[in-house]
Amino acid sequence: LYSSAASDVYKRQTQIMIEMHGRFAPVQAREIAKQIEKYNIGWLEEPVRPGDIPALESVRQHTHLPIATGERLVTKYEFSEVLEKQAAQILQLDVGQCGGITEAKKIASMAEAHYAMIAPHMYCGPVVFAAAIQIDTCSPNFLIQEANQGPLHKKLFKEPLVFENGHIIPPEGPGLGIEFGEHGVCALIVELLGHVAVRVLCISKGQGIGRTGCGTCGQLGQGRIGGGLAHVPVGVLHVANPLDTE
Repeated sequence: LYSSAASDVYKRQTQIMIEMHGRFAPVQAREIAKQIEKYNIGWLEEPVRPGDIPALESVRQHTHLPIATGERLVTKYEFSEVLEKQAAQILQLDVGQCGGITEAKKIASMAEAHYAMIAPHMYCGPVVFAAAIQIDTCSPNFLIQEANQGPLHKKLFKEPLVFENGHIIPPEGPGLGIEFGEHGVCALIVELLGHVAVRVLCISKGQGIGRTGCGTCGQLGQGRIGGGLAHVPVGVLHVANPLDTE
């Protein structure tokens, strides 16, 4: 079944990446690589357990397919060993997990010096995604960016990140190029809190506000105990202990 699917993709001249999620022993990973080398495979991702550099190196030495790893590595120190051993040709650093945007840029530059490419991983949400795009645009060794076009990514910002014909259009605003849409943030809070009863404290006035409307979009909170508010503008309100009903 997998061979047939890979063959169909190959005939369409579309490149596929194989996610192995670190679940295989080196001997298994080498055999899998051997069986799929005839297809247009973009990379083997985490063929062995992350951080096991000798095992990763042994797989790379037995296949001409590019090896990708890095989504579960942190700081430039863990990436440096991968590069020094030439255990992978593609680093999937995650800006939200590897140490932030400055650390990510250092890792990207280290990879460039070792003739390795970067393909940033995207897991930590829309803001980190926007930060990863900034790393991509200033890294000569950028290969491809993992993306998510789920509902959260489309409704959190005033202007959603733009995709056109398989490409991401870098935002042109200041900083990360994004700005939160207050209505989208409020809707997200309601979704996260659900039916949980909360009591809120207005930081700006220092007083409880009980059941009230959102100052941004006018929707009422739906707290189940003590008229708690579940629809709140971010940056103005602080959610207190949900069990405190006094």
